[in-house]
Amino acid sequence: MKFKVLHKYFFLFESHAAFRAIALLISSFPILPYGVRSVCTMSLLFVSILIAIKKPGIKNVNTSNLHLKALAILSAPFVILIVSLFYSNNLNEGINSLTHMLSLLAFPIILFLARDSIDNKLVKDSCVIFITSVILLVLYQLFTCISNYTYLTANLSQSELILNNIKEPFKTLDIDIINKIKIRRFRTFLIDKTDTHPTYLGMWIVFSFFILFKTDSLVKYKPTTRLIYLFVSALLLTWLFMIASRISLIAFIITFVFSNFLYVEKKTSPKKLVFSSGLIVLFVATCYVSIPSFKNRVHEFSSFGLNMPTKGADIYNFNSSNVRFGVYYCSYKRILEAPFLGTGIGDVQEELNHCYSNEVSAIVYTWRDHNSHNQFLFFTLSAGLFGLLVFIFTLFYQVRKALKDRNNIYLCFLIIIICFSLTENILVRSDGVVFYAFFSSLFMFNSKYGIS
Repeated sequence: MKFKVLHKYFFLFESHAAFRAIALLISSFPILPYGVRSVCTMSLLFVSILIAIKKPGIKNVNTSNLHLKALAILSAPFVILIVSLFYSNNLNEGINSLTHMLSLLAFPIILFLARDSIDNKLVKDSCVIFITSVILLVLYQLFTCISNYTYLTANLSQSELILNNIKEPFKTLDIDIINKIKIRRFRTFLIDKTDTHPTYLGMWIVFSFFILFKTDSLVKYKPTTRLIYLFVSALLLTWLFMIASRISLIAFIITFVFSNFLYVEKKTSPKKLVFSSGLIVLFVATCYVSIPSFKNRVHEFSSFGLNMPTKGADIYNFNSSNVRFGVYYCSYKRILEAPFLGTGIGDVQEELNHCYSNEVSAIVYTWRDHNSHNQFLFFTLSAGLFGLLVFIFTLFYQVRKALKDRNNIYLCFLIIIICFSLTENILVRSDGVVFYAFFSSLFMFNSKYGIS
């Protein structure tokens, strides 16, 4: 009998160790191939089920109920999308979309089942591995760009001119047009080399920065270690401007304001806040003057204002800003047609494409599918106002918990997610949904803070 008890607890100990090892491996997802991410997620689910089966009985019913409530809230957005599938005409497209978003359900279940294995050390180690993987990815991109400097800075090729529908001779082109196309070349080059979109890399960089500077133990480090932190942060922020991700900069500023001014810690003096704010303003201004890609992206927005792309084939009228306005216009039109239940997740893209063809008619929308570029619009289009409210409530519940626990890193994470959700469908791509689902569940079920 004693042998069985010892064997049970030994098996439980080994399961906990395996869970932590796989969870730390998943933390390096920025540099993991998509297939490896899937294998790790399935392995983590298997181990978490073993832990749930072998762990002792429930001692605190109230705590267990609160954990179940948290699980229900975290998984509710995915569940509401499943419901919308039942009134979608295109079931195959809907199932395909849900498959890509499966982490939104998997990670809350996994970390709920293995919640006893989650503590501050696991959270801290996961953040360290995540930051390390982001730094490695940035360094790889940097050295790859240096080794291909000649290609990236060369004059526009004939194929690039044809691809961008430019018929004028290269010598007559305006410098802004040339720089805009070279930025596209640069960003496309990064995507081809690492299979990571600059927007998602920007999201990871912003979160990494706040992990570095919101960690309480940072003030205890030696001056040498602080210098390393500053160097790494400068590297990440400089690359953030190089990849010209505007929403990343906006998210960085908003997160800084909310986490420092609206969520003021007692030990943070007003002088330090003003000083750090001044440094950020100076840094942004310096990057605007010295980094052409960032300057060009700012001018791109100011030049076209709120205008949508024209119906003609003139490439000068297309950019990432005004294309989005056409997307938002069509999203708004489709929401008005089915405001309460939405169109169903399977029909969202088809409905948007129909609007692009018949109401906007710009050629840019025929090159590829353009999703809603807004996570809140996506839930409204898919499941109506009810779906939107579910998603907002999930975020609100987590923000409330972060504030109550005074978990500043968790709060920064959520602000970043909200900011990026305003311009991107971050939960429909592996890079975004794994980032959100893994860290939101990890913070939520951290045993130090409990559930509230």
